[in-house]
Amino acid sequence: MDRPSVVGASFLHQVIHSGTDVFTKQGLSLPFINVVSPEISKFLMGSDVRVDLYTVSRAIVLSLLIDKVIEMCHRLYFDPNHDNKRLYDARTMKILMYSNTMSSVINLGYVGITRDMRRFDFGGIMKTLYMLFHNQKKINEIKDEFIRKTIDGELQKEEDEINQRLAQLGYSI
Repeated sequence: MDRPSVVGASFLHQVIHSGTDVFTKQGLSLPFINVVSPEISKFLMGSDVRVDLYTVSRAIVLSLLIDKVIEMCHRLYFDPNHDNKRLYDARTMKILMYSNTMSSVINLGYVGITRDMRRFDFGGIMKTLYMLFHNQKKINEIKDEFIRKTIDGELQKEEDEINQRLAQLGYSI
């Protein structure tokens, strides 16, 4: 507590130490898995499975890169005169969710058929699960906002028509 620089230096030293283990033959296990179960960690780090921090990180980064390319290609078709930007973004999220889900299902099928656990895309599946829960919540919020604005606009239009009719009859509100 008296010397925060020691904590920072210790953290930096641990990062460097862990970084040297990433590319070794044994690799660096996923954080906190060993705390939960050393047996699971040993199984994941075995030569038959090989799920370590490097392979998972690489899979997630590659998946993010592919998603960004898909998103940019989809954005090329955006027409500001015709499309609502928020709804178009929701469509993009749906496309990415579907493509990631299909990719994960295909990977699971391939691993199931070949029984080659080294081809299991743990990072891609983690990202897909995150997207399914996180993006669906965002998509629902965008849809709710659009529906609420549409209904509010329709109600305002009806209210204006009623006020015009009342004004024609000599009443004002």
